[in-house]
Amino acid sequence: MEQAIQSLGDVAEREWASDLSEPIDFSGLLKRINAGDVRRGVESLVLQLASLRSRIERDQWRRFIGEQARQHPICEVVHTDPFTYHAYSKPRGYPGDAELLDYMYDPIDPRSATDTLAAKIAGYTTNAAASRAVRNRRNLLARLIDTTAAQTQQRPRILSLACGHLREAGQSEALRAGKVGEFIAIDQDEASLEVVRRDYSALGVNAQWGSVKRILVRGLSEWGFDLIYASGLFDYLSQPVGRRLCEVLFAALNPGGRLVVPNFMPVIADVGYMETFMDWFLVYRNRAQVLDLTAGIPSSDVAEMTSWKDDEENVVYVMAQKRSLASVRSGSGK
Repeated sequence: MEQAIQSLGDVAEREWASDLSEPIDFSGLLKRINAGDVRRGVESLVLQLASLRSRIERDQWRRFIGEQARQHPICEVVHTDPFTYHAYSKPRGYPGDAELLDYMYDPIDPRSATDTLAAKIAGYTTNAAASRAVRNRRNLLARLIDTTAAQTQQRPRILSLACGHLREAGQSEALRAGKVGEFIAIDQDEASLEVVRRDYSALGVNAQWGSVKRILVRGLSEWGFDLIYASGLFDYLSQPVGRRLCEVLFAALNPGGRLVVPNFMPVIADVGYMETFMDWFLVYRNRAQVLDLTAGIPSSDVAEMTSWKDDEENVVYVMAQKRSLASVRSGSGK
């Protein structure tokens, strides 16, 4: 029996080697990049990685990353891009830190990226689909802050969970105009909170330490918010943890308040490159899966549930609005 099992294992190993011995012509792509055709070389690399990832099983994909892609000299070349290497090296000890997002918020102009190979690669990566989606998300959240301030009778209370460097605060006209009553920014990274205090405390932002685990165990220390959002947090949470967190956050809303949940979608073109050379693995979700994160919220408490995708269909958003006191008294609503 052991010999039979070993034989099957040998066959599977040979099939793996046969199927993926040369799935991507890394050497050809590297030659193209080194010859100066950086944009099209990196773009082809990104697209081929995404295609391969979609065709093979997850365990094969992981083995391909470790045994082939990261062993090839092309890995060293793309790691000269400070954005790619920052993600890979994780200087703050976890993926997707706020410093990494700042690369995406302040992209390299590809038209001026002419000095070095590293700059040329960064000119592509900081303008690729994931980077554009992060900038679009920042801008959308800034607009939500402004809309909340315009629609709330009194100056609103707003909470950003896993706030990072809170760059949407710098885009918000309402914050600059003093139209937000209280803005609480929570993160578990003290280095990120120090940046928030330095850059946005003058706008009335109150930066506080907190973790998802602590919130799930103890709940939020403050309640009564008109807007709660977590810009990139749910990309790292399992479905059960995400559901429970949505329940806790929704419960902390004022009547009429809104909870906004964004999540990267599985179709984003950069996914293969992000996982292979940036070691950046997210929990990708489609619209139905993001809506399912709100399944634990009592439907009787929900006035409206809406969802939409960004213009490039890289991020899906779900917004749950709490019923107002008027609708509770009249018995109207869902």
